[in-house]
Formats: sequence, C-alpha cells, structure tokens
Amino acid sequence: MKNLSANYTIKTLNSLIGNESLIQKKIADPNRRGLYFQPSKNSLTAIFRSQKDGMNFQVKIGSYPFMSLHEIYSSWTELRQKIDNGIDPQKEKELSSDLNFVFEDFYNDYIVHNRKHPTAVMNIYNCHVRNKIGHLRFDQITLIECRDLIDSIKKNRSNRTAETVYSILKQCFLHQHARGYLEPQATNPFLILKKPTGYKTIRDRLITDEELNILWKKLHNKREPVTELACKLLIHTACRVNEINNNTWDNVDWENKSLIIPKELDKESTKRLKPLSDQSMYLLDQLRKHNGNEEKLVGVDRNALGKKIARISKSHNLLDDKGRHFHAHDLRSYFSTNARKIGLDTTIIESYLSHVTERGASANYAFYDYQDEKRELACKWSNYVDSVVTNQTKKQLKII
Repeated sequence: MKNLSANYTIKTLNSLIGNESLIQKKIADPNRRGLYFQPSKNSLTAIFRSQKDGMNFQVKIGSYPFMSLHEIYSSWTELRQKIDNGIDPQKEKELSSDLNFVFEDFYNDYIVHNRKHPTAVMNIYNCHVRNKIGHLRFDQITLIECRDLIDSIKKNRSNRTAETVYSILKQCFLHQHARGYLEPQATNPFLILKKPTGYKTIRDRLITDEELNILWKKLHNKREPVTELACKLLIHTACRVNEINNNTWDNVDWENKSLIIPKELDKESTKRLKPLSDQSMYLLDQLRKHNGNEEKLVGVDRNALGKKIARISKSHNLLDDKGRHFHAHDLRSYFSTNARKIGLDTTIIESYLSHVTERGASANYAFYDYQDEKRELACKWSNYVDSVVTNQTKKQLKII
C-alpha cells in the first residue's frame, strides 16, 4: 500500500492512470482517512476502507474519471458520517446499489479484461444509459424501464445503436446477477426483452479488374507514400485494414517472408501467421524506408486507408450496376472471387482470409494450418494482381 504526501488534484490522479508500477495497488489519500485509489490501465477505482467490530471492510465508491473527483470526495464524506452514526455502509451499499455503480463494477471486473476497446463500452453507457436509468436501483429495474430505454434509442438514434446498448446491458445483468447483485430467483429483464435488429452490411460489391487497375494507378501519390504502400499491401495480402494499419514491425518475419497478425488485431482473437509473396515483401521494404522509425507499419488515422480507397472510387465514379462505390473491405471480396476464378483451393483461400475453416466437432481435431499452401497461394495471387494491372495498362495504351 502506498501513500503520497501531497493533496490529490485532477492532474495527480491522471498521472496515476496506466502507471504499470502502481496497477492494482491501493494508494491512500493523505488528507482523507479511509480513502484509497487503485489504478488500472484506463481508470482509478475509489475505495473506502474502515473497521467494524475489529474486522476490516471496504466499499467501492466509483471509478475516476467516470465519476468526478468532487463526487468521490462527497461520497467519502457521506461514508465517514455513516460510520460515525453507527451505520454499516457496506451492507447499505449492497442493498441500494444503483445501475451506475453496478455497471462500473462490471466494467472493471469484466469489460477491461475482455474487450479490445473497453473505453468505447463506457462511452456508450455514459451517452445512452447513465443519465436515463443509471440512478435506478439495480434490483428494482424492470422490463418496462429497459424496454422504454431501448425504444427511445431506436427512435432518436438507430437500430444499430439500440442493439449495441441492449447487448452491453444484457451482458452486465448476466454477469452481475451471477456475482450476487441480484437475488438468485430475480428475473433478468434482458432475457425477456427482444433484441433489436440492427442494419446488416451486405458485402456483395465486387470490384472489377478495370476498377482495380484504376485504383492501383490513382493510389500513386508522392505526398502520401505510406498510405499508397499500405493500400497496395491490402490488395496483395487481402488483409483487413486494421491488420495492416495497426500492426507493428516486430511482427514482420523478414527471413521467412511472413506477417504475424496478433490476436488483438484478429477478428476471431486468434494469433495468425500469414505467408507473403515477394511483391508484398517489396512493399513492406519500401514502407520501412518511409515509416521504419515508427513502432507501427502504418499507424495513421485508422480511417485514412479506407477513406483513400473510397475517395478514388467516388472521384472516378466507379459504380456497380446497383450504383454503389467500393470500399477497402471489398478488396477481400475481390481476392476471394478471383482466387477461385484462377483455380485456387477454396479452403486455402478462406484460411488466408483468416476465416474459420473448421466448425463443430471437427474443429477440435484440425490443427493443420496450411502454411505451405498459403505461401503458394500468396505468390500466385500477387502474380495475378501484377498481370491485371499490367494487362489493363497495355490495353489502354493500344486504344490510345
């Protein structure tokens, strides 16, 4: 347990967040007896500790910055007064926990450890739930309040937002019910409430060879060489944008010509080894000359690559028969479709796309990762891309 000699300020508290040497340690407030702060990667848990009948106990006040410093100090004052008046704040808190308190506990106990972007979950809660039903006692929230909340979000926002809020709150109720915040026989309203249906994106926009050729040429930009090279890597590797944009140089195996996709970047949260062609390795080598001093391969704004590709599609009026432009993710559909067209094995294609190739009981016994086959596929695919770009350019020259 640590102590600081100076009074706490917002600046002091912010300096504790994410400090690896202090994570999960309880740091006492020097001027408020019984008040402690426990740092984590994204927040500080405010805890009140005291003694009753010779036994130590603690009560969680809340999480900073989701709860302001003023609110934390006010809660500490109330708890001290209750102790002086002979009231057990621990039992009282258990009996009167509101949704805000229960959700913050759920956030620190589960979300922080199991979500790639935990702060996004808290932001959604703060925006759509905290000031609407967050003040209600957790054990008194009924189907009516939950239904009205979801309906209001659907009316003022969208079905997709409502679906996200529904999923987060359902997970919270299930998790906290199991931890004893509700009586065992209590009803979880989100097990009764029907899940709202969000808008589903249909990935059926197919890029043509002519469109790929235009995209390839228009990607050339001396002012944005990193973006150009990253987009061309997407074409050659069929990676998701995040798998290139946020990957690091440590994950490039230059000797074995492979790219490691860490589990935190993979959609299925599985670490993958992706063999690369000579063309892809050349693009990485060029990218290293421009961005090699950075930790990440690209590391630009996460939307920069997608915006670049969509901008080219729109500015050159590249529409399909339904009037739709193409986007970065459609490059994966282009790969999947044309790799089949040139006779490559569908199982290897799916594996190279980092899709699940085995399901059910067979998935428990299938450990072969197709590395040799995927390396051959990568080479054939890059040769195909080169032939499309070269042939299309030759055709245009003949017409001229």
